Amino acid sequence: MNISKRYIIIFVLLLSYLFPLTSFAESLMGQVVDRRGIPVPGMEVRLYHPDPGVSRPRYTDREGIFFFDYVPPVNGYYDIEYYWRGRLIYRGSIQVIGNVQLPPITL
Repeated sequence: MNISKRYIIIFVLLLSYLFPLTSFAESLMGQVVDRRGIPVPGMEVRLYHPDPGVSRPRYTDREGIFFFDYVPPVNGYYDIEYYWRGRLIYRGSIQVIGNVQLPPITL
């Protein structure tokens, strides 16, 4: 191995030690069910925080599952809103740290 390759390897190892890789985005997954525990497909779900603003809406699939990827990390809580046919059904607050999986939401 020549000397320049050694310096590059040492430099990369030093950088990885000084600046470890961190997650720049979080994710959130949940499920919406009715009172009988049956999944609710087509429910619109939104995340909101004053800094990054309103997210693109996500819609529950046929299993009632929704997924937000690349959620910007923020200080504090996100508001999470559930809409059915344009009407707000439920609003709550959630802290998204890491990859969060919510318990089923019963509406």
